[in-house]
Amino acid sequence: MPTLFLENEEQPSEKNFRVKRDTFDFLVQDVRQLPEKQPTRMNPEPVTPEKQLAICLYRLAHGLSYSTVGDLFVVVESTAAVIFNNVCRVLVTTLCDRYVHLPKSADAWKQELKNFLEDWEFPCVGAWDSFHVYVNTKLKNFYSFKKRYSVSSMGFIGSNKRFLWAAVGMPGSTHDSRLLKSCSLYNEIQNKQVFSNATVDLEEHDEIHSLQWEPLLFRTAMAYKAIQSKH
Repeated sequence: MPTLFLENEEQPSEKNFRVKRDTFDFLVQDVRQLPEKQPTRMNPEPVTPEKQLAICLYRLAHGLSYSTVGDLFVVVESTAAVIFNNVCRVLVTTLCDRYVHLPKSADAWKQELKNFLEDWEFPCVGAWDSFHVYVNTKLKNFYSFKKRYSVSSMGFIGSNKRFLWAAVGMPGSTHDSRLLKSCSLYNEIQNKQVFSNATVDLEEHDEIHSLQWEPLLFRTAMAYKAIQSKH
């Protein structure tokens, strides 16, 4: 069974769950919101919140079947499926609105621009890119250029590599430009609903005094490559 995060572990294995110990401890607090099952004669030791989170993170990290994950964590396949879906649901409902959102003011957008300039030396307020999630289907329009069936999604990433916005669900064969133009955020930017001002002033940067907001949002590939090249 994969090494779980135990209290006496100083350096738990991140390769199994793709998160650090403090992140795991943070997430498990939300998992505790799930209704706690009481011991029964058939199940005297219900699955703990820590083990439920470990099951979910392990499957997300490795994409294994419920049967395989169940064998690894000593639970039946149906229990692994229920746990995975319940934990995903509670994490999305409790964390998405709290952390996945666009800057809510002009000052916040300006700070995002400053962070990109300082951390990545590139003038933009976010990096767009698409990503694929593999799915089990044989529908032709879900067959992507990666030679696999997938769902195509679009993400808008901040200077600290945090998702500021995301859209999911298009067939894997959808081209990036079509996917971007079908997003509600793209239309809001085009209609100038995102920003109240057309320009942003950066007095502290001698080489950049005034920039248009809209071009800052669409320098996508270059910003993404700049981030990737430093890691």
